[in-house]
Amino acid sequence: MTALATRALTSPVPQDSSVQWRDLGDDVAGWLAAEESPPALAIGHSMGATALIYAAAAHPRRFCGLVILEPAMLGPALARVLGLLPMSLRRRFQPAKGALRKRDTWPDVAAFRQSCERSGLYRRVPPAGMEALIDAAVRPSEGGVSLVYPKAWEAYGYMTATFPGRALAAVELPVIGIRGEPSIFLDERRWRACIAGQPKGWFRQLDRVGHLLPLEAPERTAAAIFEGLDAVGL
Repeated sequence: MTALATRALTSPVPQDSSVQWRDLGDDVAGWLAAEESPPALAIGHSMGATALIYAAAAHPRRFCGLVILEPAMLGPALARVLGLLPMSLRRRFQPAKGALRKRDTWPDVAAFRQSCERSGLYRRVPPAGMEALIDAAVRPSEGGVSLVYPKAWEAYGYMTATFPGRALAAVELPVIGIRGEPSIFLDERRWRACIAGQPKGWFRQLDRVGHLLPLEAPERTAAAIFEGLDAVGL
């Protein structure tokens, strides 16, 4: 098992809308080609899951199947409207506005831990998941620790968000999709609209977990993935 370091970890954030989510899918396919990988069973969460949808639609020979966990998306109408707005205006709306304003440095790991424990976003994350989050989310920086994933890139992702329903309908590979309920980024209406074009896919909802289901309920998420793999013959 291996993972791609996204361009958010290696490149400055663009000042325009030149990088779209489908470009992140091309990054995945290009990375697999460079690694000379056989067709991959790819697993992605949130924006990563949506990038995989675009990757598999455009580069199907690079994959043998997809597992998409809580793929982040807008509804189709809102995605079209967002695409018409200048970036200077998109940054004024949530959640991009909040991402740009949020704190991204702390004096030490303990202070970051306290910040996470006070946040409602992580209220369902058990201790082991919280440790994994803290270990991966920050790194040493001048005067303390800072976020590994820059908040400017997080906001950029929100400002260029899309609806991947048409791309998912074009994927002819086995697809396993799992969403949490309640989810702050993928409500049931958007989910059903997205998967409508994939009648052969295997899709499940895990109740009492949210968008961070791999951290909130790793055992249930893993069990659902393996059930899906069996169902689609992978």
